[in-house]
Amino acid sequence: MLSFAAMFALGKIGVSRPTFYRWYGLYRRFGEEGLEDRRACRRLTAGVNCDADFQGR
Repeated sequence: MLSFAAMFALGKIGVSRPTFYRWYGLYRRFGEEGLEDRRACRRLTAGVNCDADFQGR
């Protein structure tokens, strides 16, 4: 459970409690790699492996 201070800080930066717990779960399962944003790549390049095709950029 988050402390009041942590909830206050999340509110100040605009992060909801469910979002925090989703990010925290991804971090615990996959480390920092789990926090990388991959949604924009999927939306812009359907059917393309973003990691393999955009590493040179």
